[in-house]
Amino acid sequence: MKIQTLLKFLIVKVLISGFLFSVPAKAQFNLNKLKEGVNRTELAFRNKTQNRLVDATTFAETALKMCDRLFSVLSNNNELVNLIKETENHDNKIDTSLSSDVYTSDYHKQNAEKIVFSKQPITIKNEKSSAITSDFNCNDLIYAMIYIKDTFKNITYDNSYAITQSINVDGKNVAECIFIMLPEKIEQTYLTSEIVVSREKAQTKGVKKYVKGLSQISPRPHKVEVSLRVNNKVIASGEFNFDCSDGTEPLEKMSNDFENSEFKSIVMPKAAKKDAKLEKEMLDALSDWKEKPLKAVITDDDWTIHRSVLGIIEYRTIGAGVAVKKPDGQCRLFWLSFKQDYNGKSYGKTQHYGVGDSMDMPCENVK
Repeated sequence: MKIQTLLKFLIVKVLISGFLFSVPAKAQFNLNKLKEGVNRTELAFRNKTQNRLVDATTFAETALKMCDRLFSVLSNNNELVNLIKETENHDNKIDTSLSSDVYTSDYHKQNAEKIVFSKQPITIKNEKSSAITSDFNCNDLIYAMIYIKDTFKNITYDNSYAITQSINVDGKNVAECIFIMLPEKIEQTYLTSEIVVSREKAQTKGVKKYVKGLSQISPRPHKVEVSLRVNNKVIASGEFNFDCSDGTEPLEKMSNDFENSEFKSIVMPKAAKKDAKLEKEMLDALSDWKEKPLKAVITDDDWTIHRSVLGIIEYRTIGAGVAVKKPDGQCRLFWLSFKQDYNGKSYGKTQHYGVGDSMDMPCENVK
């Protein structure tokens, strides 16, 4: 929405008292509705002043819908018409100022709140319209550029800078990535993204999830929607046709490449405390597991003491990373906690206490 529309609403507020008793009775209902519209106009201007441009636009659009009928009633009033013309003389200057604050280019302005796609990387301020497409197949790389109407700093009110990007195929969610905008990017009004890119070329973390999700679709034509959300509100979206009639093998291979690369990088954690006796006790505490315990690494530098509400020591706990061998011969790393009960004089036998995250790992990385 242009700034001139916002200014028109402000003019209506100035004129409302003069017209309140001069318009026909049948317009009284419209004027009552206008009061609510004016309130929203005030919110629009307040948000614009605070540089929250998306909110300013939202409130202004709501006010516009509420005031349309009033303009039809007052359209023949010379004073109103002249004032509107006067504000329009300044519109281009104000609109240009807004554009320079938000949009990186005319292309950005034309595609605000949209996501566009290409088979090659898209460079901000140097977009090639001829390279933008909405038709892909399972052999193509897919890059994206996300254009928004405000900075990420302003859009994320709680200063968490948390963003959610989702991939839907034929209306069903297949992948989602939640990430935090880096400090150096919170003033941006755009975001580059990768939807289908090989591990060797990938520059973003989310692409691994997107490729995995898309690798599980059926071999036929699909409609794919990509959206960016903040606090469950969509701030930009786009869609493309994805023809996988020739099979999804390229996506499956790409996904496996990501998985294998991550798998090979899993190693035992760095020890925060070394205690050979305690490490053996940890392995003994898992003797009833179907997996065979191989190695324990203590990840806490000391025990945590747990007391009752009366302050009496009950037990103590400590964390560790433990590698095990599964019945199929593969290895897995578990993040566990162990405890020792206190009898009033000393601590007892080391017991398994809790299970955290776990992941497969190469057996050669255990030692």
